Amino acid sequence: MATSDKYDRQLRLWGASGQRALGGTTIVLINATASGTETLKFPGVGAIHVVDSADAPPVPKSGAGREAFDNFFVFDDSSANEMEVEGADASATDGGDASSNSPARAEVACKYLCELNPDVSGDHTTVPSLSSANYGSVLDDIVKKQSTTPSPSLLIVASDLPPKPLLNLSREAWDRGIPLLIVRSCGLIGSVRLQVEDHPVVESKPDSTVPDLRLADPSGPFPALKALVDATDMDSMDNAEHSHVPYVIILLKALAKWRSGLSSTEDATKSDMLAGEVRFPKSTAEKDSFRATIKSMARNFNDELNFQEACGDAYLAYAEREIPWEVQELLDATTDESVTATIQKFAASGAGFRNVRFAVLLLALKRFLAQSDVVGRSWPPLDGKIPDMTASTEPYIALQGVYKQRADEDRAAVRAAVDAILSEQKAKVGDGSTAVPDVPDEDVAAFCRNVQNLRKVVTRPYAEEWETHAPSADGEDAPMPTPQEEEIRGDLMMATMDPYEVPEHTPLLWHCALRAADVFCERNGRYPGTPLDADEKALEADAKGVQAILEPICSTIGLADTDLVKSTLLGGSMAHAAEITRYGNAELHNVASVLGGVASQEAVKIITGQYVPLDNTYVYNGIAGTAGVYKF
Repeated sequence: MATSDKYDRQLRLWGASGQRALGGTTIVLINATASGTETLKFPGVGAIHVVDSADAPPVPKSGAGREAFDNFFVFDDSSANEMEVEGADASATDGGDASSNSPARAEVACKYLCELNPDVSGDHTTVPSLSSANYGSVLDDIVKKQSTTPSPSLLIVASDLPPKPLLNLSREAWDRGIPLLIVRSCGLIGSVRLQVEDHPVVESKPDSTVPDLRLADPSGPFPALKALVDATDMDSMDNAEHSHVPYVIILLKALAKWRSGLSSTEDATKSDMLAGEVRFPKSTAEKDSFRATIKSMARNFNDELNFQEACGDAYLAYAEREIPWEVQELLDATTDESVTATIQKFAASGAGFRNVRFAVLLLALKRFLAQSDVVGRSWPPLDGKIPDMTASTEPYIALQGVYKQRADEDRAAVRAAVDAILSEQKAKVGDGSTAVPDVPDEDVAAFCRNVQNLRKVVTRPYAEEWETHAPSADGEDAPMPTPQEEEIRGDLMMATMDPYEVPEHTPLLWHCALRAADVFCERNGRYPGTPLDADEKALEADAKGVQAILEPICSTIGLADTDLVKSTLLGGSMAHAAEITRYGNAELHNVASVLGGVASQEAVKIITGQYVPLDNTYVYNGIAGTAGVYKF
């Protein structure tokens, strides 16, 4: 695969490691609807496998009327070729009636998707029915076909599946630890739901970060940095050199000067600090005094950009930088026993090496932080990067070298901890076992660079969400909510307090309407508004049926008593139920393209392990052009 040129732009986003992960992944599409085929359009994945049923709608001919098409990737162009060659009468296919010997939809979708990128291998499977399919056997067959990859990485995309097969697929994917993306498109409304049991993210790549310069270390700057600062004699510099001293050096020299100016009374305020720790500005007055000290060191503050930068980033010299709570939670939950449990859970099948390596690296970080007897080692590993700043080349490179040296030392210490943990774990499970994978130096380096931004995404199974939020057909009371469900309900109630500018178009309300349509389908064997030639009386009856389901759904989600829901879904207008019924579960390709774009973006996040995926449901309202993300 010619990744050096062909994928140049996306390599800049997720790098060579991300592209390798994409190239080693097979995307399995269940049900080749427009939303599903649009999801599979992202480039660089290793293989695709399309699964559809023999009873899928027939593939329309290329010359059929436009009402026959709801998926631009599924059409039979054989008639068009015949017209070009033989001059056949176009009216023969204008009605949209498919030939009885039309090709399988899975085959056609796979063919045209592979035309987008010849480097992607494609395959397809046609099952008698998606509703009765044995998804375990289907997935086993797909894995067997990946003969060149001992343990292929799979990601499943379920597109517009009815409730029964979707619940079966959800359970199968959860039991196998395979990520599942559920894409749902109905008229102008749609959603994308992520199901993933345990997804670690090392390179979360936040929009903005605070540089880790280690200036506010209570034990003082690390030795190499202190030596560089002490060796910088600013008084002997000419004006040009003085105006190009890196602001990191200015801040440390200003701190020393500020401390020297403290009176004995002020200095006594540090008596509550540990012995050997240095004093930092704390109050507003002290911080203002520190900035004044920086300005006083400049020869001409208005002309020296480096001193202006030092004033602007003065907080870096005194702001305490704690480990983010998300990272601290991960560390608190990590023990020798939890790492062993992760190995036993994920790595035995060869499909969870990323989870095992993440667990090992977390434990190594925890041991690294525990080495408080080493100067400065109570901090997490240094990432070694310094921001752009006004500076001459020589001092900037010297400063960069100091930080890189310290980062290399920290990384070596983490590497040693990782090796020790791997040895311990191999002794527990057997040294010859492949269940304990090696941790490449590349992974250690990436972990150390991103230690402040580690994340883990855990969703609950879609099947569990359905069983919790779908009302009982016999009217039985819902079970008492679990603590997890109580938290979810609280977050959803908070979301109702910030509705869209037109409250009726708040995406959360349309999620409830979509869920009501799915429950209607489960109970009646068809979606509301179908068949599409239903008369007005039948549509009205279906809308009333959807409305009757909406009320208990709002109760099971815990929203029935919120002002937004009472004034809209339960306000007596039946507007949402009537609109969902009017769609007749029809799919519009332009709406499907939006949902497919969102789903493919989330797929890239899951495959590469970069960026934080949604948690856990994206709801799109194409009527108002708005969307929301909710956790169910």
